[in-house]
Amino acid sequence: MAKAPKRLPPKRRDSPHVARAIRRHAVLLGEITYHWNALHSNLQMILAALLGEAQSDGSYSLTLGLGIWQALKSDDAQRSVLRVAIQSKLAANKRLVESALWLIDQTGRLAAYRNDVTHVPFTLVGTAEKIAFVPDRLFSDKNRLARLTSTGHTALFRALRGDLTQLGNYATFIWIAALTPSALIPLPRRLRLQSPRLVERGQQKSQTRPQSLAKPKRQRRASPGKRKPRKGSGA
Repeated sequence: MAKAPKRLPPKRRDSPHVARAIRRHAVLLGEITYHWNALHSNLQMILAALLGEAQSDGSYSLTLGLGIWQALKSDDAQRSVLRVAIQSKLAANKRLVESALWLIDQTGRLAAYRNDVTHVPFTLVGTAEKIAFVPDRLFSDKNRLARLTSTGHTALFRALRGDLTQLGNYATFIWIAALTPSALIPLPRRLRLQSPRLVERGQQKSQTRPQSLAKPKRQRRASPGKRKPRKGSGA
């Protein structure tokens, strides 16, 4: 009687070359997630500062704003509530209102790219000597896949990491200014974000057909009865 094949235990670790590729990919995605959360923590502080209440002992309570923010279960809903609070509480400081709303708009603009980081599955390609992660074409949303493919996911993710860091720092100045809106605290200059520019360029390239691939136009030949006489033929 033949022996039953030996059962192999499930692997708990990846091979070294796969583990290195995963680590590089995971570090970049982890940094983006960290800066996204840090940015929203600062947005939460803006709401807390706007809805803060002075206490009888001279302290300043942020409980109301923090509680409202944490009761909302989506980033988009939290930013929508913050927008209303800014327009209501900072109406006297037009410059601060414009800066705070710009911050919210740019954060919402980057939300799609952050969702690409979180929701697009990646797969390994290559050999043991050279291995890399690429978006999985079979299981990815077609719009997200098109954006990552036309832009280059590594370039987009690196640009997004920098943009989120910049917005997080900008948000710090906003919530400090929101505590004392009458003080006219100077705000840093708004820098142009890099990731939306990369996406726009990628979309333009994918929509523009290379000239070398365009089919040459065929010249129509004149019919025999309409051919022009040659010069000097005497016709």
